[in-house]
Amino acid sequence: MARANILVVDDDEAQLKLFTSILEKKGFYVESAITGEEAQELTSGTDFDLAIIDIKLPDMTGDEVVREFRSKGKEMDVILITGYPSLQECINVLDLGIQEILLKPIDAGELLRVVEDSLS
Repeated sequence: MARANILVVDDDEAQLKLFTSILEKKGFYVESAITGEEAQELTSGTDFDLAIIDIKLPDMTGDEVVREFRSKGKEMDVILITGYPSLQECINVLDLGIQEILLKPIDAGELLRVVEDSLS
């Protein structure tokens, strides 16, 4: 598999570091952001193949981040993650082309399986 560019967005710094470490060890190029605004800034200068985004961020929701990406023509695959699943969150993202919604805690094997499935 070619080296993919992945954006990870999560306000939990420990989770962010863990995901980044797991993905980099598998050979992926990873950029990370703690807020939706920071994620928007990163995507203005880089094309990502995949974004992994927490649904609950301090400045906006994960689906708002994805809507901003889409409005700017960014068509990367997206995996949403959450520790607080609700039916409404799932309904809100149906029209965004989300590959999967993962529930925290997420183990390394599950993360890698979903990432590799999304990129294949």
